[in-house]
Amino acid sequence: MQYTSRPGLDGLATIRRCPQQSHMACSSSASAAPRSCGERPVMLTFVECGPGPLGQRPRPISQLGILGHEPGSAPASLAQQQRALLPDSAAAVLLGCASLCSALVCARLCRPSRGAAGFRGRGARRSRLRREAARKARSQAGGTVVKTDDLEPGADEERFSAAYRRACSSRHFVAGSWSDFDFEEMKSDGLKEGVFQFEVTLLIDGGDFQIVRDSDWAQVFHPPRSYVVSDLYNEALGPDADVHGLNWVIKGVAGEIFRIELRLSPSAVSSRNGATRAATASCSWKRVGVLSEAALNSRLRERGWSQPTADVFASIPMSTNPWQHGLQQLLDFGRYGGRVEDSSFTAVLKSCARSGAWEAALKLLTDMWQREKQGREPSSWDYRFVAQACKNAGERATAAALLKELREWRQRSPSNRHVRFHMTPRAYWNRSVKRMGCSVSNTLDWHSGEQPVPRAPESPCWMLPASDWLALEIASRQEELRAAGWKLLTSSYDTVVRLENKGLFEKYAVELGLQEHLPKHYTSAESAAYPCILKPPTGEFGKNMSIVRSPADVRIILGDKPPGDTLLLQELVPGRYEYSTSMLVLEGRILDLVCIRYEYDAEEYVWPKVKEVGKRMDSVSLDHTSIMSCFLAGYSGFCNFNYKIAPDGGLRIFEVNTRVGADFACDVPREKARSMMERLASLAP
Repeated sequence: MQYTSRPGLDGLATIRRCPQQSHMACSSSASAAPRSCGERPVMLTFVECGPGPLGQRPRPISQLGILGHEPGSAPASLAQQQRALLPDSAAAVLLGCASLCSALVCARLCRPSRGAAGFRGRGARRSRLRREAARKARSQAGGTVVKTDDLEPGADEERFSAAYRRACSSRHFVAGSWSDFDFEEMKSDGLKEGVFQFEVTLLIDGGDFQIVRDSDWAQVFHPPRSYVVSDLYNEALGPDADVHGLNWVIKGVAGEIFRIELRLSPSAVSSRNGATRAATASCSWKRVGVLSEAALNSRLRERGWSQPTADVFASIPMSTNPWQHGLQQLLDFGRYGGRVEDSSFTAVLKSCARSGAWEAALKLLTDMWQREKQGREPSSWDYRFVAQACKNAGERATAAALLKELREWRQRSPSNRHVRFHMTPRAYWNRSVKRMGCSVSNTLDWHSGEQPVPRAPESPCWMLPASDWLALEIASRQEELRAAGWKLLTSSYDTVVRLENKGLFEKYAVELGLQEHLPKHYTSAESAAYPCILKPPTGEFGKNMSIVRSPADVRIILGDKPPGDTLLLQELVPGRYEYSTSMLVLEGRILDLVCIRYEYDAEEYVWPKVKEVGKRMDSVSLDHTSIMSCFLAGYSGFCNFNYKIAPDGGLRIFEVNTRVGADFACDVPREKARSMMERLASLAP
């Protein structure tokens, strides 16, 4: 018996059963016409090519399609066939692929459920019961089902229906990587209540996103784990706050159009933080179209990309040019979620170097850095091949910049044979911190909480917090971390929280008599001088911050609550320039510091909802340094002061971050950053 591939899957043409072997054999025939197999349905699945023998079952990655149906019956729908799938009874088979990226095809054989036709019958009913049980389990994973028997008669239905209607009447926005996570509003489906849709056109390969309610980063719908790539109805948790990195991922290529859909459904569920949730949600997306090459290039030019990356990475025709052939293999394999080995990337870059394909090589190098939140690094050979491609194409300035970055790694230094400093968790800083040239890494993705303390590398290694909440965890668990082999420079928990919490920091400034160096804080909406800022006591990335211009604006956000309970009401300090000063501190004494001045395109703004137009290294006066040092009594570690300078020359300190900041990790000149890290290494742990 034979099974033929779904149309459009070139090179996966014909699969037949081998009578002498326990695996499936494959003969490539891209022109083979699809037909019904007349036997059992087959599911083709791309799987990762493993090192084991051919008969060993590999790990499935993404399902591609169902082939065939039961003789004498109408073909079942894809959903019906998927529900009827039984465990695999066939192993994987190696395709005749290119040497760069091998793939496997797994043929899944299954029997239809008993029933009159197709896949209907008791088996379908059992599948429905399994799905209902799984749905209940997912609900319980996000919270506890509320027992309506414990509520007053009629009160539960009225309360949950009202809350569900409010949820449906809210505005929902997609925040995706294609728009630099700006808010793009979803449209409500006029025929179905609680359904919101948004169409996105990918201008580069792939993209990740979250869904935000009412433009509020404290109300984010997100998947239960990081980087979910399945496009079939995923459970959407939330709306919650502090969900950085919990994104859905669209595995598409440049030019493809996808429709994202959010579905709300009534459900009396209590969320993880104890608040009652009136609706559960699911998120899905599907491909609905594709742009022509001319339309895609036009869109790219509108974005200011004079050299369209689509000409390099999308719809590359197969030719005798090795780099084009290899790049197409990378795209085909990565499109279905496969993990491409580093050696395959290096082989394509080597081909680009020979052909002078510098644009393709640069884009591929950038994509290599984006893997696993910059957790996988390109090698020095990858950089040399890209630089050679630039030289062969006459782009000598670009080649020189790449070789300079490579020299900044200082790999030949004996002290850089092992990682000496780990900044955690991952924050997409690894490429920048590696250029410090003192073996700094941002690949350790420890989030603390219920996670066990990670073991330190064999060589002495410092752990540095890259987020506010991890700075608190390190301070509270410093004995465990030191026992695990880590070198730390931290303080007591009370000292860290006093600086990190903006409400406590304002009270501390009052105790020191330094409140004049902070923006004015107001305890009531009527006593404030507007415009003002409403901001939470803790948080990062400008979450839940908003500009208010009257007491009415405050009441819209806070309701009857006074400022200070959940949000602080603070003076808005105008100005296009903002300063970020990073310090290395030991027991309240500033050992070293560096300042970056940022320029923005507005006088009044909430970062990051503003455009940066310039930045440069700046000096810090002795008066300002002495004022900041007054707040650091008893503190040890890296910290970051964020402030503006008033027209009278005085400081207006917005916050103190008790961690390594993005300004130090990415924007400070690498030589200066390296000297501060070496100063840290000279201290006793």
